[in-house]
Amino acid sequence: MATVALTFAAASAAPAGAAAAVPGTVALWEMDELSGTAMRDSVGSHTGALHSVQLGRPGFAGTAYGLAGSGFVSVPSTSDLNPGSQDVTLTIHLQTTQAPASPDWDLIRKGLFTDPGEFKVEYQPSGQASCGFIGSAGSSELMAGPALNDGAWHTVQCVKTSSAIKLIVDGKGFSQAARIGSISNSADLLIGSRGGSEFFRGSLDQASVQIGTGPAQPPPAPQPAPAPSPAPQPAPAPSPAPRQPSPAPAEAPAPAPADTPEVPAPPADAVAAPAASPTALSVSSSTRGRTTLLIRGRLSPGASAGRLRLVLTRRTRKSTIRVIARATGGRSGTWRGVLRLPRAAHAVRRFDVSIGYLGESGHAPAGLRLSVLTRTP
Repeated sequence: MATVALTFAAASAAPAGAAAAVPGTVALWEMDELSGTAMRDSVGSHTGALHSVQLGRPGFAGTAYGLAGSGFVSVPSTSDLNPGSQDVTLTIHLQTTQAPASPDWDLIRKGLFTDPGEFKVEYQPSGQASCGFIGSAGSSELMAGPALNDGAWHTVQCVKTSSAIKLIVDGKGFSQAARIGSISNSADLLIGSRGGSEFFRGSLDQASVQIGTGPAQPPPAPQPAPAPSPAPQPAPAPSPAPRQPSPAPAEAPAPAPADTPEVPAPPADAVAAPAASPTALSVSSSTRGRTTLLIRGRLSPGASAGRLRLVLTRRTRKSTIRVIARATGGRSGTWRGVLRLPRAAHAVRRFDVSIGYLGESGHAPAGLRLSVLTRTP
């Protein structure tokens, strides 16, 4: 049995600048090399080794790396690339018209689930980005946002704090409460691959690791600054007819409260602009049969269970098992999905399952990934 609950909310963070190192940045790879086999770090000494990477592609800023399904970059592990218990922000820019079949493509990774700690940014079969963190106190993954396989440049950030993880896509944020603890491992940091598999196809640019502070905040202060501009209006007010304008000032405060709600409203409504509410998605139980795996869970009431897709994957020595199913359950708030297991899966006990809610009017896309440990019948 596995239980995973996700709640998505607007994040106040915005992506870091294209090539500007923000406070706490320990590595910034601008990917502007035009020759050679080394990826230079603009703020530190974390030089990466290029493997089957095309240089000089048109980039998000300057030039970018092109990856065609076998290329990646490896950066040797150093202690300052391990965030420990501090906050960490991973940023990368991607451009692609493709999406992986299964299970996903890696964008940035340091460590595996078998290591003491892990952080990763991935690109899913749905075309969405996802974040994953494993630490001393627990693990959590988050997939959300729009499909990114439209040929445009997109900015993806994954953030881990002491109490939550966040995914920020082109400035729009999604978060989920989580306690990860300390993250540390001796694995190389990889860009564009899991290391021998899950190779990204497309262009990558401007990758960075920031430790100790959150992503750059949008400057709301400059907006209040223009607000004092009405001060010139009080100045004309004391002019010729101060008695008659005196009722007018009574109306002047009235617009002020009307404007006051609009100042906090944009941050909250900016993410909810498409009129889509955050969608709660969870798994409550899993039952293994001889030829099926039944998974039950809950979904925000009103959201259609028919918009849920379940993808089961498992690598074996000879092949990769992949099963896709659609959930049922209407709009009652509960759902069930039946994954029919092939013969090759009969002796397998652990499966990786990705569950994606495609979204609809009034309900934002959501997703989760989990490992299901079963008893063979």
